[in-house]
Amino acid sequence: MKAGLQLYSVKEEIAKDFIGTLKRVAELGYEGVEFAGYGNLSAAEMKKALTDFGLRSIGSHISLERITAHLDEEIAYHLELGTKYLILPWAEYKTADDVLKVADALNTAALGVRGTGLTVGYHNHSQEFAKFDGEYILDTLMKNTSDDVVFELDVYWAAVADVDPIAYIKAHKKIQLIHIKELLDYETKKNTDVGSGVLDFPAIIAAAKAGGANEFIVEQERTDGSIWDSVAKGMDYLKTL
Repeated sequence: MKAGLQLYSVKEEIAKDFIGTLKRVAELGYEGVEFAGYGNLSAAEMKKALTDFGLRSIGSHISLERITAHLDEEIAYHLELGTKYLILPWAEYKTADDVLKVADALNTAALGVRGTGLTVGYHNHSQEFAKFDGEYILDTLMKNTSDDVVFELDVYWAAVADVDPIAYIKAHKKIQLIHIKELLDYETKKNTDVGSGVLDFPAIIAAAKAGGANEFIVEQERTDGSIWDSVAKGMDYLKTL
């Protein structure tokens, strides 16, 4: 199957050689990337590298500050790359009102990208499965954002929060992207190499596709060995599905 790599997975390699890292990602069989920073490369430089290595820009994780105060800069950068998604990967929630403020920010950003070909999205961690007034934060975000805002479900963080990712995907049609991230077991809740843990990725992918999800992105936050070996194993596993 086609899959991308969240470049946060190889952040140490990117810090040393961004262009060389993109080349190696492509050589492993990944057909797209999701950014978590640009290494001071211009859009033209980044576009050339992606073109040279046959990669596409699936999306970019950008901060709440960037998505609210610098959205025009992000739009300009990613229009040159042909990016599909601008995704907010983190926000802090101390009160229910904080959740509504983030929903408003996502709605405003969605209006800001309208007509550009870009789509605004949100990526979860485990914290979004805490509840205010008996409802998951993530559910509240979904209910209070327009149809123009999509969601990227990180299945590992859902499982860490003891939420069944398959059932959650089936119940939420706004999920359009999936982070393929593995859970070693439900006791330690450690991140491990994709295909080496307990998550049922064939069922996760099938449920996501049935619900309309169209992007599958490997992310490896931790590994006991080489990060390159780890992300290679992830791609090799997905090729078997």
